[in-house]
Amino acid sequence: MLDFSSLEGIMIDIDGTLMRGDKLLPGVKEFLEFLNIPFLIVSNNSKLPKRYVDIFRKNNIILKESQILTTTITTKKYLESHSEIKSAYVIGKPDLEEVIITTGVKVLKDFSGDIADAVIVGGDFNLNYEKLKLAILHLQGGAVLIGSNGDMLIPTEEGLVPEAGMTLAALTAGAGIKPIILGKPDKYFFDCAIDILGIESNRVAMLGDRLETDVLGAIDYGIKSILIKTGVDDELVVKNKEIYPNLIVEDLVKLKKMWYRRINDEK
Repeated sequence: MLDFSSLEGIMIDIDGTLMRGDKLLPGVKEFLEFLNIPFLIVSNNSKLPKRYVDIFRKNNIILKESQILTTTITTKKYLESHSEIKSAYVIGKPDLEEVIITTGVKVLKDFSGDIADAVIVGGDFNLNYEKLKLAILHLQGGAVLIGSNGDMLIPTEEGLVPEAGMTLAALTAGAGIKPIILGKPDKYFFDCAIDILGIESNRVAMLGDRLETDVLGAIDYGIKSILIKTGVDDELVVKNKEIYPNLIVEDLVKLKKMWYRRINDEK
């Protein structure tokens, strides 16, 4: 059971929790307006926060970039603290490459002599053989493998489609190299999120739709967890995987009502 009155901050997943594709799920605006505690919207997606700010603004929700943490930002933070990585071969969306360049890391486009210090992987809807080949060649040359996230699938308007985890699985199988993961459920991502919130972790909850990223990451980090059934997982998966969140809810509309009732019952 979750004691809502004990919460001083909350992390909220995006894909499958607030959005499906680029469309907001029911109750998002009302839920965010209801919250009277600091919140940080978090995602394993490698879009820049400003992309989400624009999407939310179109839906009459005003957010600051500082209220959104994506794996472009955790990748940026990681590279800024690892000066030994001076060049990288990148598989991912343009936003990921853009943020890598801002750190001063040189992005290599081929394998024509220079071997990258790192192969950095995010979700890529244009993944092909050539990209996998070049990544493997750099890894064979000694590059480290860094993943923005390890998610195998991502919810879209079409359904669940391949994410960065599938690419990482292929590269790991081919090169025999375990990736460094900078997204949920890994500690590095939660460290970054807690640092931004500036709240003791035992007073924070994670709200998301995935057991093995949102919930397991929260459990391992020592924070509360809420599983919402608008994305990937539900109670059946909870029983099969034996990963138990503090609370399971149908959707944001019902979560808001439950939160409101419990707070008022405790007064």
